[in-house]
Amino acid sequence: MAQERQFDSLVITAQEVTHVEKHLHIHNYYQFIFIKSGRGKHHLNGEVMTFGPGDLFFVSPQDEHSFEIDTVSELINVRFSEYGKGKLKTLQKAWTEEFAGLKKGRSLLNIKVTFSAQDLLVVERIFELLALLKDEVQHNEAVIYIQLIALVSLIERNLSYGTGTIAELKVAPDRRKSVELLLSYINRHISQPEKLSAAALAAKHGLSVHYIGLYFKQHLGMNLQAYINECRQTIIARKLLQGSASIAELAAEFNFTDVSHFNKRFKQHWGLSPRQYRLSRLRSPEPDLQIL
Repeated sequence: MAQERQFDSLVITAQEVTHVEKHLHIHNYYQFIFIKSGRGKHHLNGEVMTFGPGDLFFVSPQDEHSFEIDTVSELINVRFSEYGKGKLKTLQKAWTEEFAGLKKGRSLLNIKVTFSAQDLLVVERIFELLALLKDEVQHNEAVIYIQLIALVSLIERNLSYGTGTIAELKVAPDRRKSVELLLSYINRHISQPEKLSAAALAAKHGLSVHYIGLYFKQHLGMNLQAYINECRQTIIARKLLQGSASIAELAAEFNFTDVSHFNKRFKQHWGLSPRQYRLSRLRSPEPDLQIL
């Protein structure tokens, strides 16, 4: 497996690419990849996604990925090392209440981010500014990091959590932040059922255990535990098709009591056993594992 290394804390590139063959590799830096124009495919940790203008990918160190580009595409890349990440976090502390953390650059349900029309206009301007600053990164570090913090905030409200994006939720402005925090918390702990009980969620988010289910239904239009199960099973199915983990390993990762319980819950949701599901989808030329 090829490995790319970067030792500068922050690097920005803007490039027009005419053709790229699949070439899986890993690297030691974080990377935002914005598709300004063009179309193709992105391979990331065993999944294949088509991309088009306005799509954004976030790639972490040791993620295995590659692009396939058949039409002329313009890509803007922002790469930063662990040291750069540390500087970004230090700057972020001044806006703890307003901005999301870097860990929200990609959720388990979202391999790529597709922005709302209004937010896409802002994201395009951010990347245009970053491209302008690419030749004088050191001189403009503070300006660049501020753009990245704003970018992550925009990403967070455009991630899908199973019933649409934060930006699409019909939630009053004064309530939106609390709903966003609740959904983000569920997403981060989707493989830890002990942290997603009604009692645990209520305690974490300052709500009554008797009220949190009603609160979730009121703002998300879906039963709380049904939503959690939908997210969990979607992620399990995705990992199952990647083939890197056995059924026993997935059962342990998602804290099922045993493989039998894992198989039973999976079949209740998908109508097939995990093995049947894997075989049926792998026979299909384009497995349909769309985000909820």
